[in-house]
Amino acid sequence: MCSDSETPGSRCRAPGPSPEGTPLAFVDLETTGLDPSSDRVVEICVERVHRGVMVGQICAVLRSDRWGGTAIHGIQEPQSPQAPTFATIADRVECLLGDAILVAHGAAQDTAFLQREFERLDRPFQCPLVVDTLALARQAFPDERHGLHALCDARGEPYDRPHRAAHDVAALRALWPHLITALAPISNQELVQRSRSRRVVEPAMVEMACRAAAHQTPVRVQYRSSCRGPEWLDFYVTSVITN
Repeated sequence: MCSDSETPGSRCRAPGPSPEGTPLAFVDLETTGLDPSSDRVVEICVERVHRGVMVGQICAVLRSDRWGGTAIHGIQEPQSPQAPTFATIADRVECLLGDAILVAHGAAQDTAFLQREFERLDRPFQCPLVVDTLALARQAFPDERHGLHALCDARGEPYDRPHRAAHDVAALRALWPHLITALAPISNQELVQRSRSRRVVEPAMVEMACRAAAHQTPVRVQYRSSCRGPEWLDFYVTSVITN
C-alpha cells in the first residue's frame, strides 16, 4: 500500500461512502501555468479513499525544469537536490490512482497534466473513470458560484489556503458528501456520466464573440473569482471555436 503522510487533507472529515464502494482518488495539482504541453506540475496531492477511510496519500512540492505560477499558488521553487521530481513519485501516484475514480475540480486540466507528465517518462497513463466536481456542482447548485472556495463557504466548510494542493483536496473531500446528497446518484457510472455533461453557450454570446473577432473590437467581461470580488477585464477575441 502506498504510504501516508500528515497533511491538512488527512485531518478533514472523511466523505461518506461512494455509490458501489469504488475507491476514490481525490486529486489536486498546482502548476507553472495552464498549458500541459509546456508547463509542469509543481505540487501534487492525491488521497485515496475507500469506504470513507483514507487508505493512501501523497502530497509533495516537486522540482522540475521549469518554474512559474508563484503569484497564484505562492509556492517557492525548491532548492534542495533531495526534493522529489515527478519521475521519483510516479510509481506512488500510479498506485494511488489505480482502479480508483479520479475526483478533481475542473478535472480535465488535472488529467491532462498527469497524462503529459507520464508521457515525459515514456509511460502510458489513462484516466478512464473521472468525476469532475465542478460539473457536478453546476448541476447540484445551479444558482451558486461554482469555485471551490465559494462552494465550501456556502456550506460552512473550512478552506484555509486556496491554490495549495493539500488544502484543495481537503476542500474537495468536504464538498463531496454535499454533492452526493444533492444528486443522489445510483451508481458510480452515473456520476462519471453526469460530470461529462457540457455547458450550453447562448447563441447570442457566440454571435457577439464572432463579431468581436471579425472586427477586432475589444470585449469587456466581468470575471468572478472564487476567492476575490468581481473585476472587469478587457481583451480581444482572436478566434471562436464552437464545437
